[in-house]
Amino acid sequence: MVEYFSYKKIQSCDDISNYASLAVDQLIEYEQVDAENLLHNKKVVYIDQNIISAYCSEKNKKLRSLLNSLKESGEYVFVFSPYLVEDGIKMDYVYFNLYLAQVLKLTNGVFISKVNNEIRYVKEEFYTLVNRVIEWLPATSVAENIKYYKAKLNYFAYPFVRKDSRIVSKINDDISDFFMAIDSTKNIMINDINASFFDFLQSVLLNITNQFDLEDMKAGRISVDKDFDYVEIIERVSEFLDIINYKTERVRDKKKILSSYQDVQHLAHAWKADYFLTNDDRLIERGGYIYSLLGVKTKFIKEKELADLK
Repeated sequence: MVEYFSYKKIQSCDDISNYASLAVDQLIEYEQVDAENLLHNKKVVYIDQNIISAYCSEKNKKLRSLLNSLKESGEYVFVFSPYLVEDGIKMDYVYFNLYLAQVLKLTNGVFISKVNNEIRYVKEEFYTLVNRVIEWLPATSVAENIKYYKAKLNYFAYPFVRKDSRIVSKINDDISDFFMAIDSTKNIMINDINASFFDFLQSVLLNITNQFDLEDMKAGRISVDKDFDYVEIIERVSEFLDIINYKTERVRDKKKILSSYQDVQHLAHAWKADYFLTNDDRLIERGGYIYSLLGVKTKFIKEKELADLK
């Protein structure tokens, strides 16, 4: 099985290279938003797909009223990212026009996107954005498959870090405490690889990145200077957390593993905002830890906590 999923992962990585020219060839017509004017005396709230879906529902009039009230107060600005549009397309194409209308109503069309290696607040003619997102769908699908094949590969290659293992339970109980005491794992020998757990983690990190190491994880802080570094390190930390199964989906739940690719992309954009509004507990726990490592001040809030903002 290790050989099979290694092959599938490599094959998908080759496939995704076919879309490399999209970033260059696509027509991008962003209108730069004056962030200083937009954010003057206001807090920015990044919205997740589960919130917009609830906002669209006739059954959740309380949420709609509350979000509209917060917007009308003039104290909060709601924003999204292109990944929210992609979530909507995948969710229900027929329902998409309503979804789109509600996104525009709440955000005034302002979203967060990568521009010249920076994360900026921008606007774009909405159907231009939608068409661009649709062009990216095949590439995103391949990226999601890579995430799934990696999860399966990790499951078979590293049985000692499966979700039901004792050490993974300890990691999930308190990941900060675990890494503060990381030196103690030098004494935990893994017979499968004839090395200590510490050496295993060190090797895994070296294969993923050279931007941070176990000492940074132990200190609970990874130094970041540029916008693009935030994006890249959020992705790399997420990959590392996947291998050690911190707040991951069960390996048999393919659909959730595929959608977790989008979660990482939401995190890579939402750090620019003051709040990340989502009802996803797993995303909140993983995102909260990742943001703490990077010194990001973005606060996660759930629908039921919105009233506290008033």
